Amino acid sequence: MFEILPFEDAKKYLLKALSVYERLVITNPQMYKLPLAGAYKNLATIYHDIGNFSESVKYNLQSLEILKEIAINHPEIYEEELAGTWGNLSCTYLHMQLLPEAQDCALKAIEIYEKLAVIQPNTYNIDLAKQLSRFGWTGIRPAV
Repeated sequence: MFEILPFEDAKKYLLKALSVYERLVITNPQMYKLPLAGAYKNLATIYHDIGNFSESVKYNLQSLEILKEIAINHPEIYEEELAGTWGNLSCTYLHMQLLPEAQDCALKAIEIYEKLAVIQPNTYNIDLAKQLSRFGWTGIRPAV
């Protein structure tokens, strides 16, 4: 049987994992940048879930910085992660009522999901639809 950890305990383990990944990425960036981006994304998620949106934005942006860097050479591998992180950031900005920022991030996710949906429609059309629906939540008309 599993027990759900209280936020502070979960955060403690995530921060320890982050510390390990930050050390590992120094020794082998190619191997550990993606897990480091994932650790940042996990922290962003936990902060989002407890309503600490500024910390969520901070960690999502750190994840994005890494993902954008590694997606340059291998977009076919990392664009899905990149789009998902743009979408998470869009959602957080929505909760903060920062609608232009939410729209900008959603558009970046939409652009990637549109490309991915052409290749694998059964996989990515649902993600594309989720991002498009964010415009309904904001009341902002997309410029696409």
